Amino acid sequence: MNTAHASPDNKGLAYREYVLLREEIRHKDNLVNARLSWLVSSQAFLLSDFTVSLNGSAQSLLPICAKLNVILATSLRVAGLVTVVASYLTIWAAIHRMARIRSLAGGFHPSHLPSVQSETGLRRMGFAGPVLIPVVFLAVWLALNVRRWLL
Repeated sequence: MNTAHASPDNKGLAYREYVLLREEIRHKDNLVNARLSWLVSSQAFLLSDFTVSLNGSAQSLLPICAKLNVILATSLRVAGLVTVVASYLTIWAAIHRMARIRSLAGGFHPSHLPSVQSETGLRRMGFAGPVLIPVVFLAVWLALNVRRWLL
């Protein structure tokens, strides 16, 4: 059997197509993981710096340092929002691209190999982290910003 060509009924993927699609999905999945790691790292940094800046403005003996700490606290809140939104967009772009790649497979694959795509429910559960973690950070930064804007 020639594995380079699709099955005679044209309902299966050729082995090369299958490998290409799986590699593309693996690449996009790695991008999602990297982007989520960057997001969590940046948020840990920004939130810890935000906390330090809040404590610094209250303890500062010099008025200029207190003013700088207020500026820092404000800019960190904005940076947190911008970072979350930018990261979320890039994560969604990769997820959308994976969906397009999976649609190319059309549910067909070489019968002796696993499918290119998992069941819808499992796929959604797998994306819960990359989709919901940015929402949690976005909610935190929005709450901090809205509270500041209302005070």
